Amino acid sequence: YTSFSNAKSDVIFDRGSSRILGTSISKSDEKTFGPSLDLYLSKNISDKQELSLDFVGTYYDLTQKEKENGTDIADNSSIIADDMNLANKKKSLIGELAYKFNFAEDFSFSAGYKGTFARSDFKISNILSDYKTYGYSSYNENDYFYGELSGSAGDAFSYRVSAGGTFVKNENDDEKYKKWIFTPQVVLNYDISETQNLSLMFKSQPKVPSIAKLSSNAELLVPNVLQMGNPKLETSNLYELYLEYTLSSDKIDLDFQASYTHEHNAFSSYYTLGKYKEEDYLLSINQNAKYFRMYGLYYDISYYPFESADLTLNVYGYLVRHELESDIIGSHSILYSPFYYYIEYSAGGFEISYGGNIPSKMFYGSSIAADENQSDLCLSYKFNNNIKLSAQCYWLFTKAKYESETLPSSLLSYKSDTHIDDCKSMLVLGFAWNFSRGKSISVKQKLQNKDTDKGTF
Repeated sequence: YTSFSNAKSDVIFDRGSSRILGTSISKSDEKTFGPSLDLYLSKNISDKQELSLDFVGTYYDLTQKEKENGTDIADNSSIIADDMNLANKKKSLIGELAYKFNFAEDFSFSAGYKGTFARSDFKISNILSDYKTYGYSSYNENDYFYGELSGSAGDAFSYRVSAGGTFVKNENDDEKYKKWIFTPQVVLNYDISETQNLSLMFKSQPKVPSIAKLSSNAELLVPNVLQMGNPKLETSNLYELYLEYTLSSDKIDLDFQASYTHEHNAFSSYYTLGKYKEEDYLLSINQNAKYFRMYGLYYDISYYPFESADLTLNVYGYLVRHELESDIIGSHSILYSPFYYYIEYSAGGFEISYGGNIPSKMFYGSSIAADENQSDLCLSYKFNNNIKLSAQCYWLFTKAKYESETLPSSLLSYKSDTHIDDCKSMLVLGFAWNFSRGKSISVKQKLQNKDTDKGTF
């Protein structure tokens, strides 16, 4: 994987009674090599017993470069100059064992273990280290044990009840942390009719901070303002409750979900006053808030107006209240209400679709940020089920727009309205060819694991 970006910004920097007008040129470059090996086994030991094993080994070699140069337009003096170089080599192993015993056709017992072991070794240099390279290492371990009963009562009602415990262990050059977390789960399902279903789910699980959040790395954002990791960040507890109703018919599909989510010790970043290497800075740092919770409704409605034509009309979205409680920045809440719409028509090998949305704002770290706007038109034609030609136009008659601003109680006031002119009505052409192949093997894994945290800061 490789990506890069180059940006030029106009900057207004206020501090007290002084104001600086300047320009800034920033460049970023990221390259990752990440092979993985997944070994999976599923075997029926007897008519009533089943054993599944999954081992996933992953290696990440990451290099990340962030360079910024800002100047005062009045005298061409430097406002900010930083050149961060980061390299991370990560090795991880995920192993999972699941055992199932069927006592009867409608009643079974399952037990299992899942272990995640990962080690990262960083090499970092930037202006804060006088461009001298220093090392940083971390070790993360999660051990999850569980037992589960599942079954059904009659043709309409089914259930799944499990109890488990997760042992979390984080060790790095600055901190050591161990914790046990109780992780129960209950799923109840009732078929009201052949077309209607009602389900209730409650589950608890740990939420482990990413490598970047636990890193001791610090990056200069603007003069006197640092973005930092926090090696003392603790694992949070996530509790989720869902009530879902679905209806599926020839004309319409409905999916309504009422939910309540509570994250204790939630991750969030704040601006706070502090010191770094005996110098005073405003620090953007990850901390554990008291809690973050969400409650509200998700809806998804699809309508098929014609039996003779493959036309689909679809709308979906959220009406969810977000609430954040923190000892550092106090209480904040916001209504998250994005709305998405989609239309698709297909006939023979031809297909055309259009999708758009009305963005909404939500909490994002120490800021409130809006969703990315959408206006996408897609056309495709398939020849003999082997060759497919496609054309997509992204941000049709518009351009990508992004908005964010700091929370009202933040020590730093920041507002960003960004648009990308180059992607206005951006055209993408595609060609796909399914050529002859040998034996087709399709395996549906009951255990699926993957490590996606490569350590990007």
